[in-house]
Amino acid sequence: MANHIESSLLDALAARQKTDPANLHELDSADVAISSEALSAIGKAARSLLSAALGAAGAGDMPVGEIVKLFASKLYWNEAGGELIMCAAIAGRTVCLPVPAGHWNVPVRGSVQ
Repeated sequence: MANHIESSLLDALAARQKTDPANLHELDSADVAISSEALSAIGKAARSLLSAALGAAGAGDMPVGEIVKLFASKLYWNEAGGELIMCAAIAGRTVCLPVPAGHWNVPVRGSVQ
């Protein structure tokens, strides 16, 4: 069942991104760094989405860190366009926010020998 839901999500994201599902790669949130500009935009967009989905309570005074944590439950890299797609389950549906290619990266950790 979970694989079917995952496949449906990838198909929907691919259609929305105008790409093939094979171009969408799931990432771990610990492997991603997002620019401060994108974090600010994510906070504003997510508050709007949460207010629409949950009514007046919405995100309220939820800190941006908590909002990002919510939307980092599913992260996908669109290989074709370079965007990061952040998804969250809200009120029984999946809502996703795109992060433009220049506003996120996968930092290199450790040393090269």
